[in-house]
Amino acid sequence: MVSRAVQAAHQRTIVHRDLKPSNILVTRDGVPKLLDFGIAKTLQGEPSDQTFSTAPGMRMMTPRYASPEQIEGYAADVRMDIYSLGVILYELITGAHPQRVDDLSISEAMQRICNDEPIPPSSVACETANLMPKDRELRRDLDNILLKALHKDPNRRYGSAEQLAQISNDIWKGSLYPPGRILTSTRSISSFGGTALWLQGPSLSLCC
Repeated sequence: MVSRAVQAAHQRTIVHRDLKPSNILVTRDGVPKLLDFGIAKTLQGEPSDQTFSTAPGMRMMTPRYASPEQIEGYAADVRMDIYSLGVILYELITGAHPQRVDDLSISEAMQRICNDEPIPPSSVACETANLMPKDRELRRDLDNILLKALHKDPNRRYGSAEQLAQISNDIWKGSLYPPGRILTSTRSISSFGGTALWLQGPSLSLCC
């Protein structure tokens, strides 16, 4: 599962800093692989409040999936990756970005990500690709999970990718998705001829 692959990197003091669908590859066996550690940072010897010297326009990142503090140039922190996982999961479930940046310039998108609060996923209008459950309680739980992962304050996000994975799996247990049911999405996560997203059993298998 992707979150646990991210957790394995974090346990080696590596922050990926560019988590996005195109950097996640899923094998035929359903095993996720993280790609492109080109802008990854090590946590060793780097103070959490240190900022990069690179000018904002020159920073290497994918703004759509970057956390506010990464956009603002703060030093690498595992909670940057937690935020990116939250964006990926939000998009896979709702079909939309938390701050609706699709039609914005890069600078406008970065400003919105830094300044605007994410829209609760349960508020997203129903779409063909929308995987939000109908159950009101489950929708509320998903709101809580995603909005916590996407919190502007890193201290109020999940403390680890493993924690995000465990809480997400716990929420899906007993949900409306029966064991063994497969839901697919054609969103842009690389795979070996497989599908990008699936729910298998009671847990969200790809992002959690």
